[in-house]
Amino acid sequence: MKRKSSSGYWNRTSRGQKRRNNEGKEEEASSLVLEGPSSRRRKKHLSHKNTFSTRSLSCSQNLEGSSTKTDVTRSFPTHCNDPTFQRRVFEEKHDEGRPIGSGSYGRVYSGFRKEDSLPVAVKHIPLHKVAWDTTSVDGRQQEAPLEVVLHLIMSRESPTPKGVIRLLDWYKLQEEVVLVLERPVPSVDLFDFVLQRGGFLQEVEAKVILRQLVEAVLEIHGRGVVHRDIKLDNVLVQTDASGPLVHVLDFGCGGMLSGSPHNFHAGACLHMPPECYLRSEFHAVPSTVWQLGIVLYQMLTRIMPFSTPKDIIYQELYLWQELSSECQDLLRRCLDKRLRGRPTLEEILQHAWFQ
Repeated sequence: MKRKSSSGYWNRTSRGQKRRNNEGKEEEASSLVLEGPSSRRRKKHLSHKNTFSTRSLSCSQNLEGSSTKTDVTRSFPTHCNDPTFQRRVFEEKHDEGRPIGSGSYGRVYSGFRKEDSLPVAVKHIPLHKVAWDTTSVDGRQQEAPLEVVLHLIMSRESPTPKGVIRLLDWYKLQEEVVLVLERPVPSVDLFDFVLQRGGFLQEVEAKVILRQLVEAVLEIHGRGVVHRDIKLDNVLVQTDASGPLVHVLDFGCGGMLSGSPHNFHAGACLHMPPECYLRSEFHAVPSTVWQLGIVLYQMLTRIMPFSTPKDIIYQELYLWQELSSECQDLLRRCLDKRLRGRPTLEEILQHAWFQ
């Protein structure tokens, strides 16, 4: 499949935000608006602001009531009660560098662990934005950020699943929680990975990314956790000579895997499936498959398939004819408005597009 890529197709707005990748190089991550021949897509779709500029759009819904009691027998930091002592320990163990990302949750900085110069990402989350959970540590009930608890659950019986960014340490300070996570070098998030390749990927490239992403999600679900916010920003792509390696990050909207639907969802509004709007339900597998469909659509077409919640519920999916018939079929199935019409994660990997 060949599609012309021209600088005339993109118009950078003045809302650019300075960001830096994990190699320390400063980049312009501007909001992007698609321009180009109307024959490439129906005009009404081009008129919508449904491009990558939706990366920061999220729904702020209450996470209270999402707490689940867990039995994680992994020691918490010995400095967990005194915020002043915690800050001193954090600063003694880590060198913090430049900002590499920000969002509604707070900011992320590059850094290094002093004892072995391991590259790390340091995530700062204001206390009022942290969802808390209760977990058992050495027979005692302790509170911890939900994101921390989910990481502990995933690594309870074996190392962190392949394809998931590891949590290395965490600190509760006076006004914020600090998470220290591994930082593969070199790497960029999937949003920037796509932009660096002209704004869209060829199908052969997208297959490599999606296969690894689905396999990572299967591992996460196998550990009893659901992410609930799969999108380009929450996928890190390690770029080295061996080829792209995918890592899932940011479990701030996550929860425990359940056979029954979750009665709330927090995450990117335009990544939510129809059932979230119609019945306030998030089904672990079908809803995750919908989000994977959104990711695949963005990788291949550089735009969002739906521009409003109303479109998510009612608008027919538009598919570019340049895409292979197998790819169109997979997108059509993943973005089926009926949750029972969507494939399972295993069925995605067995689809003809991957063969």
